[in-house]
Amino acid sequence: MRCSHKFSKKEIFRILNDNLHRIEKAYSKLQNQTVLKEEMNKFLFCGEMIDIIETINPNAKNQTAKIENNKLYLELHSPLTPEMKEIIRKFIYKQHAPHLFLDRVEYFANKMQLFPNKVSFRKAKTRWGSCSSINNISLNIGLCALPRTLSDYVIIHELAHIKHKNHSKDFWNLVSKHCPNYKEARKELKKYGSFV
Repeated sequence: MRCSHKFSKKEIFRILNDNLHRIEKAYSKLQNQTVLKEEMNKFLFCGEMIDIIETINPNAKNQTAKIENNKLYLELHSPLTPEMKEIIRKFIYKQHAPHLFLDRVEYFANKMQLFPNKVSFRKAKTRWGSCSSINNISLNIGLCALPRTLSDYVIIHELAHIKHKNHSKDFWNLVSKHCPNYKEARKELKKYGSFV
């Protein structure tokens, strides 16, 4: 944690003591949160853990990755490391995101009669999606990890921002019209925080 040099140690401890209750509450909430984690030989895709089948071939011309029958098949020059797994996961999510979500965006856009100017996919650090002032929607490729009910909620949420650029009561009423269980979806999304 960092703070400005203009604060003395005494002032820093005073601020911490004054906010101790809030800090403890936030820490307690974090401790009680269920966080989904992948195992080294598993891969989260569309809400399901799928097995990673690894073949090591140092002489292979190319390293390959493909998903078939709920399994991720890898042909690699050397054994999978956590860093390699993360690179492969991002690559697969980037390749699959348009195929998984463009139809869903179109479906809900027609249903809600709210049409984005453009839809793009990228790896974002803190958000599942965003809607710009000119109605460009950006969706996080990490949505590929989520069950469809949760990715649908994110899409509905961002489409609702075309009409309401805030989180007002009218915004949430519009979201609830197309996703009645949005409160549960928001809580469930927290479990997938490591995939944002």
